[in-house]
Amino acid sequence: MPAAPPPLVLLPARDEAARIGPVIDALRVALPEAEVWVIDGGSADGTAAAAAARGARVLPQRGRGYAGAVHEGVVAAWQVGAPAALLLDADGQHPPAAAPALLAALDQADWAVASRAGTHSPGPLRRRLGNRALQGLVFGLTGRRFGDLTSGMQALGPAALRLFAQRAEDGVADANLRVLAARAGLRVAELPVPMALRAGGRSMHDGLAGLQNLGRTLAACAAAARAPLPA
Repeated sequence: MPAAPPPLVLLPARDEAARIGPVIDALRVALPEAEVWVIDGGSADGTAAAAAARGARVLPQRGRGYAGAVHEGVVAAWQVGAPAALLLDADGQHPPAAAPALLAALDQADWAVASRAGTHSPGPLRRRLGNRALQGLVFGLTGRRFGDLTSGMQALGPAALRLFAQRAEDGVADANLRVLAARAGLRVAELPVPMALRAGGRSMHDGLAGLQNLGRTLAACAAAARAPLPA
């Protein structure tokens, strides 16, 4: 019987040279056989070199933005026939030690998402308020409740990879994916995972950019509620 392919890890990154090295090092400990792909969004600080120095494969992002990097990574994983992929941020907020549990959850789910809910690490007030608003919106559109609508740490099985590669927009990648997953009948597991605050750099949830991202998310959720699903 042929050996199972190693786990595939997707790391969207832009200007994370000071943080991505320790993330990859921790991933090597948690998932020694993992193949790490860094989707580099035009970094100007040596992020790509730092990732490559630790053995990661660097994929230059063709489009722009975090969601675009997520989408390009998912499409690439789906196109090579990956049986599963782990997605997490390169800024140190998502603990690589939780990766094995997320991948193991795919034995009973199509999509496993790390959730801040109930972990005493819910994030800044602006993020909590945005999450609460999105919870109501997603429930109204799908009838399903999710604890953490903004978590980007997740494990995707074949059904989730196919759905998000074919139907997810490249402008937003959070609550709208929950809408797609619910409509497609994916089995979704949420695992409580404590997460750190971002250490340095800027978050897409900060200030005016955060408000703009929230507006794009609302529009993307409405679009996901109408989007045709793969056969």
